[in-house]
Amino acid sequence: MTADPIADAAPTRRRTLLDGAWRYRPDSPEFALGEHLGWTDPDLDDGDWPVMEIPACWDIADPSLHGFEGFVWFRRRFPAPAADGRRLELCFEGANYRVDVWLNGSHLGAHEGGFTPFSFRVDGLVRPGENVLVVRVDNRPLPERVPGARLSWFNYGGLYREVFLEEQPLARLDDVWLDPLPLAAGERGPARLAAEVVVTNDSAVPFAGRLDLTVGFGSWAVTVDVASDESRTLRGEIDLAAVPYWSPEHPDLLRAEVSLGDGGGPIDRHLCDLGVRRLTVDGPRLLLNGEPVRLLGVNRHEDYPTTGRAHDERMLWNDLRAIKATGANFVRASHYPQHRRFYDACDRLGLMVMDEIPLWGWGRGRWDDGGTAPLAAARTQLDEMVRRDRNRTCVVVWSVSNETGGGRPEVDEANLDLMRRARALDPSRLVTYVALHAVWTTPDDRVMPEADILCLNEYAGSLNAEPPVPTVADLAAVRAMLGGQLDELHRRFPDKPVLMTEFGGIGLPGHHGDVPWSEEFYGATIRAHWETFAARPWIVGALLWCWQDYPMHPNRARPYPTGHYGVVTTDRRPKAAMEALTAAFVAPWAAWGGQAEPTKKDGPAGEKGKA
Repeated sequence: MTADPIADAAPTRRRTLLDGAWRYRPDSPEFALGEHLGWTDPDLDDGDWPVMEIPACWDIADPSLHGFEGFVWFRRRFPAPAADGRRLELCFEGANYRVDVWLNGSHLGAHEGGFTPFSFRVDGLVRPGENVLVVRVDNRPLPERVPGARLSWFNYGGLYREVFLEEQPLARLDDVWLDPLPLAAGERGPARLAAEVVVTNDSAVPFAGRLDLTVGFGSWAVTVDVASDESRTLRGEIDLAAVPYWSPEHPDLLRAEVSLGDGGGPIDRHLCDLGVRRLTVDGPRLLLNGEPVRLLGVNRHEDYPTTGRAHDERMLWNDLRAIKATGANFVRASHYPQHRRFYDACDRLGLMVMDEIPLWGWGRGRWDDGGTAPLAAARTQLDEMVRRDRNRTCVVVWSVSNETGGGRPEVDEANLDLMRRARALDPSRLVTYVALHAVWTTPDDRVMPEADILCLNEYAGSLNAEPPVPTVADLAAVRAMLGGQLDELHRRFPDKPVLMTEFGGIGLPGHHGDVPWSEEFYGATIRAHWETFAARPWIVGALLWCWQDYPMHPNRARPYPTGHYGVVTTDRRPKAAMEALTAAFVAPWAAWGGQAEPTKKDGPAGEKGKA
């Protein structure tokens, strides 16, 4: 089941969905036969090509392509939309990994990155009658890509998110960023909404009109003049007297509308739902809307048993409702931007989110690290993620990498550069990266002082040495060792909040007893690690790896093709460890140093690290 992006379109823009039956054919990257054989030719007879229903992962839609890494060509015919005098964009919500696109034989361009949307302007290329769209998708994991040649999760290929045409006015809202800030602590109070709106005029004549913004009972309006083929950025604020603040307990949202008019009514509109909230750093604590908060939750891969990474609306909501029912208030989108509907659901359910680009495992000194080549792709993907998701209430943290080779000068400089870039794009949220266990236990990493939160992954006693400790009783020694490592880190950074972004182990479904990798052993591992975290008030939360079992890439040196790290199976059957996780979320945590109220610094946002 997929979401309908047409339902999310502004009423001034018409979308034509291009999902459905596409012709497809695989190709070898070594020989690259498609272009030589004229597969970009609009007059090619492709009647003998098989059909795939898009969006889809080709690994699921065609069993013969399961695990295939290379080129797959897709072709689709569509009638010309009636878009005279309008800008026409060909939009892709997501395709893995590099996509080259031809329309009626003309190469529109390429896009790299498997998890963020992209588009091409096509109003000058669409012809009356039938049009032929050709897309070549290349999902090879290469050293210069992000993620690179070595993956953890399964490398699905395909046009796995929606494809559509969007008709846009020539004078239009090109970008809208709305940033609501609570001005008091608690559940309700005054707020200030900052707006940044880019108006672009692609017409041959100057545009003169008015921009209106309304949210709740507040409004802002300004006249706008934009010369032909130029853009203008407008900034303004709205003060709101008393509004509900968004939180996991009360996920209240306000409807915001931005309208661009030319005197004869609106010509373009942007609609979205916003929650007023701020996550801030106060020494070793986190404050949500001025009140202390701990981040309790899970990591979640976007992976479904019948569709792979292609969106499944029903299962998405089932997942997130079940996560929320455990007592969780946080989900890490591991390790890549997920489908837009994931963020819609988290906004409404009250689940805070860490959004992350897939710069995973880079710079660890392996032959397949790609040197500094992946960094250009990482910067682009970071830009695309932030611009897509910075109006999402649920997103409170940007993460620029996971388990990179900290301590190496080029890696540290890359993480610092990416964090600075994220802050420049969006200074309203916390920014971090995620450190590997072997890195944060040594003083080599130079990035930690610059991160708003210290995000740490650890699998002591479960995965750091395989096989894990032999019995549940041996977890006591693991607790002592891990506690000592965490205490030493706190001595190095006494004023930094610490978030355990990954911990856990393996729980083989149906495997029972006081033996490694049994369901009960996994539950005991969760309890032991959680008790270690909860004894330390400067640890602001913990996220289990992970919610569900998932297929792994064959290049991972693991004893099973499935990552059995979940508290539910791939088809969402709970394991015994689910009980331990749910109990952990409601267990008492060490007091915040005896302070019941947050320290007041410049209002509820504090001095640094706003989100």
